[in-house]
Amino acid sequence: MDVTIVAVAAIVSGCAVSLGAFTAWLRYRSARVARADAAIGADRLARLAADVQALHTSMEALALEVERLGEGQRYALRLLGNGRVNALPNDAPEHHLGSPTPG
Repeated sequence: MDVTIVAVAAIVSGCAVSLGAFTAWLRYRSARVARADAAIGADRLARLAADVQALHTSMEALALEVERLGEGQRYALRLLGNGRVNALPNDAPEHHLGSPTPG
């Protein structure tokens, strides 16, 4: 056998082994990055779900308070409309303009 053929075969086989090792490393690395991204994505998704739940709770509380205000206004208007309550009581102290305190 010629020495040149042996040298070329060694170089080709060495390149094939190196290429195979590099390909395996790339696959391992991409799988590792994908797992890390999935873990980060799940963490972000959990935080986002918690934030949305907190926002939902806040909006429900706000809606309840607005409903209470509306009920109070309707009740006050109904009392004023029936003549049961005067706009100002007769014994209310007069407020003098320019005075910083009532009385």
